[in-house]
Amino acid sequence: MKAIQIYILASIFGLLSTQAICKESNNNYSPQFLESNYSENQNNGYSHRNRTDGRSRGREYMMSLKETNPDEFYRLMELRETDRNQFRKELRSIIHKEMKCRKENRNKEQFNEIISKYNNASSDSEKEKIREEIRNMLDKDFDKRQKRRSLTIERLNEKLEDLKKQLEAESKDKNQFISKKLDKMLNQK
Repeated sequence: MKAIQIYILASIFGLLSTQAICKESNNNYSPQFLESNYSENQNNGYSHRNRTDGRSRGREYMMSLKETNPDEFYRLMELRETDRNQFRKELRSIIHKEMKCRKENRNKEQFNEIISKYNNASSDSEKEKIREEIRNMLDKDFDKRQKRRSLTIERLNEKLEDLKKQLEAESKDKNQFISKKLDKMLNQK
């Protein structure tokens, strides 16, 4: 069963080839084994750069991390082997922060470019036109930020409602909940 779980996880991140799983008979899924197969997949002709889902971003991040920060790469590989959920959570968080940073940098570059145009403009009419363009960009940026905040509030409200319902249900079934918990605790061997 463990081999299947490791295979599924590894295939999600594209780290192991099917041949490597079939050849590996002693189920030694050490970070070195996974890392070596991870390297093999980089050279086997499979291109995941065409994909835009989170798995390919994870693969791309891990490939760059292997070269730029090997210690962090091995730490994540070890974490992946010991606690898959925590690994996914950390990787998702890292990638999200990186993507947000890249997007912010692109926006800053766009604003810097247009401000440079404004400063280099020779006529007042040209400056006014560029000023209006900057205003439109700021307006769009503001609207996007407000939309994100609204969505966050909606998600938090939904989560709050779910937690309220769960609390209410557990309060109603308090005795049953405690009895199940007690039975479970006493029946452990």
